Amino acid sequence: MKIFYALLATILTDCVAFAQHDEHAAETFAIGFKEGSGLLVCERTAKAMGLETAEVTERAVQHELDVVAQVFELREQAAIASAMIPSSLRLQAGDELLIRYADRDDTAITGKVERVDAALSAQSNQAEVIIAMPQSELPVEPGDFVHAKTVLADASLPVVAVPASAVLGTIYGDFVFVENGGTLLRVPVKTGASNSEWIEITDGLFSGDRVAVRPVEWLYLAELRLTKGGAGCCH
Repeated sequence: MKIFYALLATILTDCVAFAQHDEHAAETFAIGFKEGSGLLVCERTAKAMGLETAEVTERAVQHELDVVAQVFELREQAAIASAMIPSSLRLQAGDELLIRYADRDDTAITGKVERVDAALSAQSNQAEVIIAMPQSELPVEPGDFVHAKTVLADASLPVVAVPASAVLGTIYGDFVFVENGGTLLRVPVKTGASNSEWIEITDGLFSGDRVAVRPVEWLYLAELRLTKGGAGCCH
């Protein structure tokens, strides 16, 4: 974080200094923000950031679920754990999961989905999955964490998808930066199936849109700096 702010501050300071010698510098070497339009990332800044964009496409996305679950109950023969997943996932009671200790990979057992509670989905796009696992095979205590992993079947139809690096996860939800007539506008999205390469977008984007795929964290921090900590030299 400190490294980013130092680099971003250097870029912004440099573009101000350059603009003092060239009236067109702000159009070529700057970064700025306009409410409703988004970030204007000019040529020199885009190169320094390593900015890349990609087109939103439609494809089948095989979902790789890998979540951290917390044990909250011990029964006679099973430990029960809870994890949060996107509510749009096609996970259901009876699905098998590979369970490991959260802090090591030397032991793996098979657990099962006991139920999926989507009661929270309307507010947070999240559902709670309850997982049951044999207590005798993987001794745990309430409060312990485990990894739960499975690969869901391919979607039967292509879905709107973006490269995984394009999605910015925050405490306020998921976002992407969309090309918007020369700017990059941060927009909220709802996600579905995902793996290490692709993430399904169930709401917020259309096939054919273009989004930033890297470095989205830098773009977000730049927006925060320009909106919370001062303005850039690009208008």
